[in-house]
Amino acid sequence: MLGALRRANGMPVSYAELRAAGVELPASVVSELELAGVPIERCRGIEGRGASVRLNPAWEPSDEPTAEAEQPVMVQAPVRTVEAGPPVTRAGRRALVPVALLAVIVALVVLIVTSLGGSAGPPKPQIARRSHAKPVIAVRSTATTATTPPAPPAPAPTPVSLDLATQLEAQGHGLLESGSYGNAVAVLRRALLATGEDVTACVEPASTMCLTYAYALYDLGRALRLSGDPAAAVPVLERRLEIDNQRPTVLAELELARHGST
Repeated sequence: MLGALRRANGMPVSYAELRAAGVELPASVVSELELAGVPIERCRGIEGRGASVRLNPAWEPSDEPTAEAEQPVMVQAPVRTVEAGPPVTRAGRRALVPVALLAVIVALVVLIVTSLGGSAGPPKPQIARRSHAKPVIAVRSTATTATTPPAPPAPAPTPVSLDLATQLEAQGHGLLESGSYGNAVAVLRRALLATGEDVTACVEPASTMCLTYAYALYDLGRALRLSGDPAAAVPVLERRLEIDNQRPTVLAELELARHGST
């Protein structure tokens, strides 16, 4: 087999020609030589000649397989099919390696560019999915929660002023005379604060502020009694009785409050 292929000097030799040269079962022998490392290439059938093989003319005799390697091996090697062409030398094979590497690099670059270009398109719109979760129903509590009403804002402090005290005392006296006893009580308390006085300083009322204080104290005691709270009127009228001014009138009002008269 090897002699026939060498004589062909790299040209394809058909299986029919090998059989004519005395090689029985040339296809099996070709497979065994391939397994032994002999550079035999299978060629597509040439018109009128059938299947062919060829031996690389650059293969040196030292590359021939040993007797041990020529033993038949029951393993079917992959068949390499190439187009019939001029023989390839070792130098040619070495020159083809960088070309093949360059082709692989170019293919990888094209693949990366294609992948990046395909992913640069506009993002797909997100499809809103309807949730099948059961809605949470707020349960209204029937329990009555005790709430404390907010405390009313504290009234602004009443400044000490004779004009304000006189004005408030006159306003409270008018409400008392008109029968609005509850409103009169609130106004007359402010009138007392506006005077800034107390009983010990006004026992002998020598100033207008003390007289205004005495009048407001009497009207407050009377408004408390007439509003239905004679017990609260008693201590107010007792303080008013200490002031040396119209004591008989104050005493008569005090007796009415002590007896609970309204």
